[in-house]
Amino acid sequence: MTCKIDSSGRVLIPKSIRDANGYKPGTPFNISLDKENRILVLNLVLNRPEPILVIDDLGIPTFDFGTNEVFDYDFTAAINKDREKRN
Repeated sequence: MTCKIDSSGRVLIPKSIRDANGYKPGTPFNISLDKENRILVLNLVLNRPEPILVIDDLGIPTFDFGTNEVFDYDFTAAINKDREKRN
């Protein structure tokens, strides 16, 4: 995807990337320059507290990360992929 710097020095993150990752106005990023490879690097700033060990309603120890964020990860696909590698 190609982006351009506007007259104020801003670079627009394409809508498809913002929507897919939940980036909203005010989402903080750190920006750095990889001089060797001439690459600008954006890293999302995660303001998450340290996880707290809690016991859930079933008595199972788990971690509370202080967020209601739902992680988009397909555990079933990952398990199936791992099983295929082992077979």
